[in-house]
Amino acid sequence: MTDTPSDGTRHETGPESPASRRPPLPVVVLAGLVAIEGLGLVVAGLVQTVEVFFQDHAMPFGAIVIMSLLYIGYGLWLLGAARSITKGSLWPRALILLTQVFLIVILLQMISAWGLFLALLPVAYGALVGILLFSSPVQNHLLRANDLPERR
Repeated sequence: MTDTPSDGTRHETGPESPASRRPPLPVVVLAGLVAIEGLGLVVAGLVQTVEVFFQDHAMPFGAIVIMSLLYIGYGLWLLGAARSITKGSLWPRALILLTQVFLIVILLQMISAWGLFLALLPVAYGALVGILLFSSPVQNHLLRANDLPERR
């Protein structure tokens, strides 16, 4: 269905128009979880940058600043991935999956330092993101947004 306003332009308003396509709830939840990770990295990078001026560190100043910039850059990349996944872009899938694999591998090594319960909470978080990433609603949203046939 199309509407023709008085200026003569035509606008799609039917159920299949791009303006009416909202991502399903699992896509929004996935994007929110990825955005939380991205914000966490940006905040960690900013805090680490500020702390380098006020506290003594074992690492050299330059190494801490470079590490902070990596945190901030990776966090911004994750924020972009969260936004793009809601729009149906395919590129964020690999970044999101790789981030969860890194999260789980690093945290499994932290079990002895943090204790089983504290280390398994972020592992569960990473697993939830991974499960959502490969869920049917998310996959169908991405396929539909790229004019590919949906899975049944």
